[in-house]
Amino acid sequence: MHILRFISVSTALLCVTLLCGCGDSGSGDGDVDPDEAFLEQVRKSAVSASGGGQDTGRIQPGNRVAKIELETNDYLMEEISYKGLGHGEIKIYNRGTGNLEVDRITTTCNCTVGAVRDRVIPPGGSTILDITVDPARINGFYTTKVLTLYTNDPLNPFVSISVTTHIEPEAEFSPDKFLLGIRSQSETVDMVTRVRQLHERPLEILSVDFPQKSPYFTVNFDEVPESEWKTPGMREYIIRGRLLPGAPEGEHLKVILVKSNLEYQPEIGLPIYLTIVP
Repeated sequence: MHILRFISVSTALLCVTLLCGCGDSGSGDGDVDPDEAFLEQVRKSAVSASGGGQDTGRIQPGNRVAKIELETNDYLMEEISYKGLGHGEIKIYNRGTGNLEVDRITTTCNCTVGAVRDRVIPPGGSTILDITVDPARINGFYTTKVLTLYTNDPLNPFVSISVTTHIEPEAEFSPDKFLLGIRSQSETVDMVTRVRQLHERPLEILSVDFPQKSPYFTVNFDEVPESEWKTPGMREYIIRGRLLPGAPEGEHLKVILVKSNLEYQPEIGLPIYLTIVP
């Protein structure tokens, strides 16, 4: 029973927390409207790609109704560079007999936004939803965010799209998460991550800590001697975390926040997942 419970919780946490790691203050469980400056970039890109949007109004003669259909509800974007914006697109179809109108699009985090090239889609027509991901707003290497489209489809007034993105890392963290499984309250558990420089800029780790303090979790770091570096000239560090005896039973998610001099990802979160039993 404990194992099944841990698997279900860990799966949910992996999907929601690890993949949804985001440094943007607008992130959360509910929908938020993207900040205007970032969204304006996406709008301009969408209009340019379509040669100008169309808006035929809300005329729906007779009993004609709109019916939305998405190319996919789960979009996996290819790996994007940490240096700039990532872009993707999904087709939106109108399978109904009246105009389909996209009123607005919300997101669970401003790091991932969407804009349609045409806000009104005629019966039998289609348009493109342009998706933009800003890795500078994400404090990890993976993210899954949800875009929600609000339309005049009477049966589906809002539909959601899950967008998962893998971001090219500026440094290598091995491992980049800890899945500790089920542990006893009496155990001491050590966790070790090796951090390697990947690019010419010398890597400097400034601090490691738990944003949510706990007397049962500790963490520190040390620079690896140059003679032990995997690649000459590429600096390495060791991060050591520890779970101490006495932690309360139940499911736990802790995050080690690593602050460094990385240009685009100065803060990286290393999640720890475990269930503690008596």
